[in-house]
Amino acid sequence: MSRRLALILIALAAMAVLIAWQPWDSERQFDSARWKALVVGGKYCDGERRSDMVSDLLAHHLPAGMTWPKVHRLLGKPHREWTDRPPVIARTWLVGQATIDCAVVYARFVDGRLVEAGWGDN
Repeated sequence: MSRRLALILIALAAMAVLIAWQPWDSERQFDSARWKALVVGGKYCDGERRSDMVSDLLAHHLPAGMTWPKVHRLLGKPHREWTDRPPVIARTWLVGQATIDCAVVYARFVDGRLVEAGWGDN
């Protein structure tokens, strides 16, 4: 086999590995419609796949300063809402099973604007 053919085969193999690996995997990209559709029978923690989208959601879709109506349109109705040290309003959305409890995405709002978002155990 010639050196040129070997290099072409190596390049094709590397491309196949990159395509199969797909760090941009569509299952891990946040999709608002898919996020809301994963509320099957209200069983958020029973094998649901919202957790696959959390990293992309937090990194690219929930910037500080975002208004509550925009977050609500994006994520749908929160699982829980409460006043957390006035004037902070905290809201959580269940995302899937954690070690013992459900994992949640949380968001804290002041004057109707997002000041903090993250995720952890419920």
